[in-house]
Amino acid sequence: MDQICACPQISIINVEAEMGADPLWCAKCDYNLDTYDLPLTPTLQAELTIWTNSFGSWVDWETEQLIAGEQFTEVSHNQGGRILASKIQAELGNEYQVIFIASNMYQV
Repeated sequence: MDQICACPQISIINVEAEMGADPLWCAKCDYNLDTYDLPLTPTLQAELTIWTNSFGSWVDWETEQLIAGEQFTEVSHNQGGRILASKIQAELGNEYQVIFIASNMYQV
């Protein structure tokens, strides 16, 4: 794979949703990786886009408050992220370690 961040070689990729960014990050320099720069199938790239676009659906962004009763949305979002991280790991193989970083906006 071509160099896609400042690191000479990426070995660990974090999967973490964030508003307005692709969900893949170099674990060493924290550079936001473009999902299309990685050898992922179009199906998985589409799944990542859908998952990322659902990030924060449990927050009222005008008030920056959690929507009452929406804690389960964050839980299901995190479950989906774990599944996607496993799929990414399977497609990239053992050359990379893929780590899922859960959203923790909702505090019990």
